[in-house]
Amino acid sequence: AGMGLGAGVALGQNMAQGLTLDMPAAAAATEDIAGKLAQLKKLFEADLISEAEYSAKKQELLARF
Repeated sequence: AGMGLGAGVALGQNMAQGLTLDMPAAAAATEDIAGKLAQLKKLFEADLISEAEYSAKKQELLARF
């Protein structure tokens, strides 16, 4: 019975590590989308893209959240 408990603890620790490793990747993806939205806004404000292009691309980026 003691071996089963030890194996269960180790499995739980491995699963917890896997979850914490995925968190920075999710944060990086959010920052990447935020950066792209900021760049998109600059392009729009500089009249390099139309309002329709800005709106379409913004919706596409927001859909990735």
